[in-house]
Amino acid sequence: MNRNSRAIMGVVMLFLLPKMVGAQSSETQLTLTVETIMRHPKWIGGLPSGIRWSEDSRWIYFDWNPDALDGDSLYRISRDGGTPQRVSAEEQSAMPSRRGDFNHDRSEKVYSKNGDLFLLGIETMESQQITNTLERESNPRFTHAEDAISFERGDNIYLWSLSTGTITQITDFREGKVRSKDKEPKFENEKWVKRQELALIQTLQRRKEKREASKEQREQLEPERPLEVYMSSKSVSHQELSPDMRFVTFVLQDDVE
Repeated sequence: MNRNSRAIMGVVMLFLLPKMVGAQSSETQLTLTVETIMRHPKWIGGLPSGIRWSEDSRWIYFDWNPDALDGDSLYRISRDGGTPQRVSAEEQSAMPSRRGDFNHDRSEKVYSKNGDLFLLGIETMESQQITNTLERESNPRFTHAEDAISFERGDNIYLWSLSTGTITQITDFREGKVRSKDKEPKFENEKWVKRQELALIQTLQRRKEKREASKEQREQLEPERPLEVYMSSKSVSHQELSPDMRFVTFVLQDDVE
């Protein structure tokens, strides 16, 4: 447990200790021996766990089971003290994920919850939903310039622009091997056509030049797309976009049957 966690634990125990002691004083007092302690392992009450601050540092959240139920429940207590409050299921549903990434001045936090992306404003504690899809988006991060958010969907990395809301695909990982763009004819009539074209070299050359000119013109009009990366029989993981958006790192590994 680090220094910050110990400090939070101390604050929580400061407010919970009277409640725990008061509960014990109402019970029949026992002589504290090893046997009585082992016979009643919860003689000091349930200790809080999973203690953490809210994003705006106004509340301390923790898991607790003061009533010896089947499992812990989520509670919160104000940083200024007071009585612990049990957090309802509706409140938990609206809470941001514990994981996520803050911008430089910690005024915003991006996080993934239930497979979608959200952007939280720390001052208002209100979240804006970025995606709402059947596909799972995860691992959101602010770029170094903080003008976009990178995230993973499937095996690929995408960018969401904060100014325009545009989603751009950064990587294109594909199964299998690189396919040759020069397809050999399969049918007899196609082979015959090719033989006739080869016999007419000059005509073929003019057609080739015309095709290349048309292709170049089409490519100039086409939007820029990510480079395809074929993975053969391997699987990709740990995709990461560098903060300056110049590099993508990833791990390729053999699938274990």
